[in-house]
Amino acid sequence: MILALAGNPNCGKTTLFNALTGANARTGNFPGVTVTRSTGVCRARPDVTLVDLPGVYALRPFSDEERVTRAYLLGGEADAIISVADTTCPARRAQLAQTADGLLAAAPAEDYERALYLYDWLLTHVTYTGRETYDQTAYAAVCEGQAVCGGIADAYVYLLERGGIPARAVTGTSVSSSGASERHAWVAAELNGAVYYFDPTWDLQDEGSAEALPDYLSHTWFALTAARMAVRHTPDVPGLWPDSRANADNYYVRSGYTAAEATVAAAAAAVRSQWEDGRTVLEFRCESPEVYDEMRALLFDRERLWDVYRVLGSRAASSGYQCVDDQQIIRLVPRQ
Repeated sequence: MILALAGNPNCGKTTLFNALTGANARTGNFPGVTVTRSTGVCRARPDVTLVDLPGVYALRPFSDEERVTRAYLLGGEADAIISVADTTCPARRAQLAQTADGLLAAAPAEDYERALYLYDWLLTHVTYTGRETYDQTAYAAVCEGQAVCGGIADAYVYLLERGGIPARAVTGTSVSSSGASERHAWVAAELNGAVYYFDPTWDLQDEGSAEALPDYLSHTWFALTAARMAVRHTPDVPGLWPDSRANADNYYVRSGYTAAEATVAAAAAAVRSQWEDGRTVLEFRCESPEVYDEMRALLFDRERLWDVYRVLGSRAASSGYQCVDDQQIIRLVPRQ
């Protein structure tokens, strides 16, 4: 019989393994990687072989540890899996739940408003960081304020689920603005009966933004259709959620920040409420790639941007701007 020991790093898994196997333990590498595993025969039951798997916080295939642990568990070699837990985990879970419940007590009740409230909280309270002790967990993001994409995605899923919104983390590969392909995690969630996709990590990092403004929050990746998300995100397992084509609760659509035609009037109408609210960034999404290309040519090549500001009653002396090509988003930064 083969028993696999699985659990988080530093949870006591190897201590248990050593106690059960004693001098019968041996160390080796998994094929193709330098991740160490130990196998040994149980002293009390010579017919039982124990395998001490690398410690992981999740079974996403990001790190070598996660890849080999996931592959071993799914390979069916073990007759049973023993999950070893750190007894301090309940305390962390309690702190996470308490923090989440405090957030949810102040959150709006409607699905879209609640999802946006929790999303914005993550954007303003979490820092993207390298590999720390719990950086791939919801606890790291919510309670420690720092995490990588896996922890940020898990945090958003946790908050949504605890708030009554069905959600799950999605893992796969993404293509950054520089063209690099990398492992990544994002979120699928159901708002008002329809499935949407979210990437709080990229909005947290303000992926592709031309200007870093302290009071600006990016919502480029909030509540996208499957097709829009697929432009730069490829899931490991397609089809876990239905092919989402709903658009009503996309941030730009729901807010009215859209342009259906490439005209000065359409651009001004899309940003008017933002201008009246005193926003430092005025942004809108074009409803098609064709409208986007025409709008860019109108505003910037033909310099009709100033006509938009005149329609708004702005006295902007200059303006920065930034275009998010793959999502057909235009951002304007008027300066007095």
